[in-house]
Amino acid sequence: MKLKRINIILMSFLFATALLIFSGWSFINSSQFSKDLSVKLSKILKERADVEMSFEKVDFVAFPPRTILHNVQVQKTIENTADLNLNFKKVIIDFSLMNIFYQRLQLSSVELVDGNVKLLILDKTESKIDFKKLNLQNYFSIYQKNVFEKLPIFIETLKVADTKVSADKNEGYVKSLSLSARKKSLRVKSDVKDIVFCLDRNCIQKEFLNSFQINAHWYVEKLQLLDLKVAQGKSSISALGEVAGNGRELLKIKGQASGRINLEDYDSHIEKLSPELGKLHGLALIDSEIDGHLLMPIKNLKMELTDFKSDWIDLDL
Repeated sequence: MKLKRINIILMSFLFATALLIFSGWSFINSSQFSKDLSVKLSKILKERADVEMSFEKVDFVAFPPRTILHNVQVQKTIENTADLNLNFKKVIIDFSLMNIFYQRLQLSSVELVDGNVKLLILDKTESKIDFKKLNLQNYFSIYQKNVFEKLPIFIETLKVADTKVSADKNEGYVKSLSLSARKKSLRVKSDVKDIVFCLDRNCIQKEFLNSFQINAHWYVEKLQLLDLKVAQGKSSISALGEVAGNGRELLKIKGQASGRINLEDYDSHIEKLSPELGKLHGLALIDSEIDGHLLMPIKNLKMELTDFKSDWIDLDL
């Protein structure tokens, strides 16, 4: 009889605990909780970083620990130089139990899914690049101070998927992007499609790329290029190697590049350089060794031209 009473008490306790957990979980996943959390987070971001953020719903997953924000909107004005607007259908935040032991809030990964990023440049001042002063170490120091050290929240890996990105009249579709941040390295892996970028201030002249893929590791004074692929029309180029420099001289480049160039893809460029050549047709297969400085990187170049035709010559090679 006594054992039966203990069982009833134990079952009642377990039922009450389960009911309490279920009620709490239901409240956390309710629309009212999402609304209150959105308001509080927006207030904190506005006060600390002058960023406006809102979202419609939040879901929590216990194992593995994960938070999912739905229909997220972010707005930020960058020191009167640019306006940034971000819209994502989902923002997935992953963290481990170890993250709570760090002095600064740290997240394992943040993934931005199915979105639209718009950057409006307010300051139209054109800045010229001095290739002789390019310094990988200086740029890496900027990353360390402003991203790795100063941000109130440190994100180990930032991912972007299926997102349209535009900066004024330049645009592209980010199929995938992964940025893995470490104190002494930054890893980048990206696949961008349908790229349009302006060649002049008023964007009268434009250039188009079908795809741009890169896989690179940046170590302070050295950029290691594991894979680079660029495609335009029927043309494509692949490259790998490394770029190194400390600012005391031009960046040094060493590696290999190969690909195929369909001359018809570059009719407009050829016509501007040499109008008397007319339209060119054919396929150029290239293979090059790269070992030199930034402005003269090619050491050896091999080219095979096939099916070459123009207004003034016809070579069936």
